[in-house]
Amino acid sequence: MNDASYDILFVTSDKTEGGIQRALCDWASVCLSASNLQQASLNHTSFNHTGLNHTGLKFAGLTPQNRFSHWLAAHQADTHIHPLTSPLRVMMRYTPSLFPHFSDIKSAKLAFVHNGFACAAARKIASHVIGVCHNDKPHHFAAADRLICLTPSAIHKALQAGWSEDRLFLLPHFHECQHQQMALPAPSSHFRISAAGRFVQKKNFSFFIELAAEIHATRPDIQFTLGGDGPLMTELRTQARETRAEVTFPGWMNMDRLIQQTDLFLLPSTDEPFGYVLAEMMDAGTAVISSPTSGADYMLDGGSIAPVIPLNDIQKWKNTILELADNPSAHQALRKRCYNRIRQAQFSKAHFAQQLNSLITDTLRERRLPARHLRQDGQ
Repeated sequence: MNDASYDILFVTSDKTEGGIQRALCDWASVCLSASNLQQASLNHTSFNHTGLNHTGLKFAGLTPQNRFSHWLAAHQADTHIHPLTSPLRVMMRYTPSLFPHFSDIKSAKLAFVHNGFACAAARKIASHVIGVCHNDKPHHFAAADRLICLTPSAIHKALQAGWSEDRLFLLPHFHECQHQQMALPAPSSHFRISAAGRFVQKKNFSFFIELAAEIHATRPDIQFTLGGDGPLMTELRTQARETRAEVTFPGWMNMDRLIQQTDLFLLPSTDEPFGYVLAEMMDAGTAVISSPTSGADYMLDGGSIAPVIPLNDIQKWKNTILELADNPSAHQALRKRCYNRIRQAQFSKAHFAQQLNSLITDTLRERRLPARHLRQDGQ
């Protein structure tokens, strides 16, 4: 049996395929990279350019079977994977004091916790706990020592919830650009609009269909495609049929293929702390429009890069789309702004690694903080 004491521990209970799973893999790839953790100090153990195996650092993941655990097994053979079973998950959530007695993991120097309810249990075994808030709900992470937020808006919410500024850390996900130049959509006589993602409530694809129906009534030359699948598939297909929206449902699509068939990409989500699909579209130079979620507002610089339109103003969505469809120069300018924005340093892997390195180093050099740094009601 492996010695169940680790330097860095990743904790997640997430099973759903999507952005969090991708973020976990991205985080681990940076955290486990020796070249990105130079000069960081874990007590008497240091990271250096010669490689992690020479430092004796030990990493572990406490996770259910998911994309993240499979990625760790395939790409990080030296990382120990501890299954997060359903009973252990319940224990972490409701009786965290019992967690050390039933967990194979006995201690860790630093735990990155991606679910707020797990922070209290993680504190029982880890010297330092850093919460990673993927959902703009900082109050879930009250038991963490520090909190990572993905956007300035999330930082503001955390301050309102009582977190002190010195315990907060802004660290958006990164995007590694794949396109050397703006992709050229396949030639078409139609202006093509798309959206894509898992068919769940927060993606708000019912709005996409409502918008498609509004536009199709007067501009049948504009085509709409909704890529993806999920629990709301039947409901969305029914809505499209009943409203005569003429939306195509191709299922899950290869992103490059979708880009080739898209002139304008819409993101109508009600909640999107980052938005990987937005980054991928911008990477290719695809024009985008989004609802004002915290992630989109940050990525699109409050609307200065691309339109950020409230969901209660469907007429503005419609007018903006028609203007872009009928004005090729405005459409091309929007494409260029999107393409250039996602290539700014703040979205790069190098910037992310530098910031994460700094956070790890600073955290491990200080004494453990008390968990109660949230203000109490009435104080």
